[in-house]
Amino acid sequence: SDLPSSIESTVEILSFLDKKYLRHSCVASNTFHLLTSASGRPKPLLSIFDACAHRILDNHKGCKVGLLCTSPSMQWADSYGYGATFASHKGEVIEWVRPTEEIQEKTMRAITLVKNPAGAVGGSYGQAGELLLDVVRWYAEQGATVCAMCCTEIPLVLSQGEVDNDPALKAKGVALLDSSSVLAGYVKAALLNRVSVYPLVAE
Repeated sequence: SDLPSSIESTVEILSFLDKKYLRHSCVASNTFHLLTSASGRPKPLLSIFDACAHRILDNHKGCKVGLLCTSPSMQWADSYGYGATFASHKGEVIEWVRPTEEIQEKTMRAITLVKNPAGAVGGSYGQAGELLLDVVRWYAEQGATVCAMCCTEIPLVLSQGEVDNDPALKAKGVALLDSSSVLAGYVKAALLNRVSVYPLVAE
């Protein structure tokens, strides 16, 4: 979607999330997080960036991470997004690999094929999956053993099974991390454990 439309939609969403009867909020959208970071609204927000960082430190501490996301998310990664969070999360640093222009273009091409299939959906999805496998192979060559799928379109065409069965990736043990799924787990933990690392606002 174009930026003006995204901003307009975000303003509408924020006007709803600012309602006093809502104690907490979460949105599985990198764009939403990036557009609201500067304003600090809504509060408190269960961040998809924090959720991914927390899962990586819990399950893959010390591993190098490849980031599969849209180009705008990559562009702002160091300022407000995953890169900024990975640079300092609960006193820990998560090392991540910055893609080359060619690799980022492949990622965007794959995402676009899922968003706007060209011709038969199956053909577009298959092509997108092959592009993303190429991207994961490249990240693995750079030493990444975790690839974070930080766009809702990516898990539709790329699975852990496909990575595990790929001849070039079999021996590398690359784990896929679905940011939306991770956020869902993060939200569940917040709702079930109000005094842990996921505190909700005071009753």
